[in-house]
Amino acid sequence: MALTRVKKVPTANLVQGSSFLTSASSLAAARFPAGTVIQTVFDTHDTQVSTNQNGSYIDTGLEATITPTSASNKILVSVFQNGVYKDGSAVAGMQLRLERSGTVISQLAKRAGGDNGSGTAATMSIGTVGNQVLDSPNTTSAITYKTSFISASNAATVYVQVYTCDSTIILQEIKV
Repeated sequence: MALTRVKKVPTANLVQGSSFLTSASSLAAARFPAGTVIQTVFDTHDTQVSTNQNGSYIDTGLEATITPTSASNKILVSVFQNGVYKDGSAVAGMQLRLERSGTVISQLAKRAGGDNGSGTAATMSIGTVGNQVLDSPNTTSAITYKTSFISASNAATVYVQVYTCDSTIILQEIKV
């Protein structure tokens, strides 16, 4: 087997004369090809939240904020709402949605854990409701993505992050 000798190059030589590097510590995002991930924001939340309301959505506590570097770039939102659970009286289960700064951009679930039409409403641990959305916010201002939920049955209790399960949200700015 042939051995390759690696020669140490002084750090100063990496920056001098390079058309890709703009300084010793940063890269120009404008020079990246389309599809490149410019930045990533990650958040997790594990506090149990419950509701028996079916008229007003409440926050799950899972949220993250990103400030796009270009208005033309897209944001890939990956959300995994864990510990989704309903009690026995929640015949229709729960509705769960993803919002961008107060605007609904995806219905993640409309009847998570709902009965199968037989009228039974067993207690159910649904586990995870997840999705990925490629969003076009068209801004360079800070934007917040979050999840919210309601009970799809009046007065039936539904939960997220039950038993302090970790829910996660990942925001990735994608260069267009």
